[in-house]
Amino acid sequence: MDGPFYTMKRMNPYFRNEWKKDQQLGPTYVQRIEELQVLNKQIASMPPEDQERWGMMLAKLIEKDASPEIRSKAVATLAKVQLPLATKALNQASTDEVEKVRLAACAAWGEQRSDAGRDMLINLANSDESTSVRAEAIKNLGEFDDPQVRQAFATLIDDNSPLIQYQVAQSLKRVSDVDYGGDFSSWKKYLAGESVPPPEQKSLTAKTLDSLKFW
Repeated sequence: MDGPFYTMKRMNPYFRNEWKKDQQLGPTYVQRIEELQVLNKQIASMPPEDQERWGMMLAKLIEKDASPEIRSKAVATLAKVQLPLATKALNQASTDEVEKVRLAACAAWGEQRSDAGRDMLINLANSDESTSVRAEAIKNLGEFDDPQVRQAFATLIDDNSPLIQYQVAQSLKRVSDVDYGGDFSSWKKYLAGESVPPPEQKSLTAKTLDSLKFW
């Protein structure tokens, strides 16, 4: 919380004493973040009963904790395990008022690769108020190769945002066996089921000449 002043304050006996008082009241913000980072690395290798116990705690943090940073860290950790309670908790995170938490939820759905995750990512890609969240949702839809995702891409590639169009093309590269780069017209034809010739592969010499033209 102290930002760049933290290093100076840690040398001051007054502030060190105040921090000790804070620690007596309960875990500090820094301690909680560090504990979540440790849990993130370990939870996948835990026995099922321990995963369930920690999963319930993470779900509670996602629902009620006042810190967006804690909530986003909890989301990233919950994504590491396949638990029935994860769907409800990640749905909660997907509608969080803070963009950072929703971004974490998009990444978590990509790791979970569930039908519920696919549906929520499609919803976020189409309707979230943040372009960054929409782009992150589209990025993680690249983990799903099915007709519903391709149908969503067919709509999103006409979006007014260049970032959204670019991310659709990037995700399409992952779920298809072709790469039309930034040729959105070819991507549209491809998604419509038309036969589109593969893009011409330029030689290294041609690419070098193109770069020289730019300069």
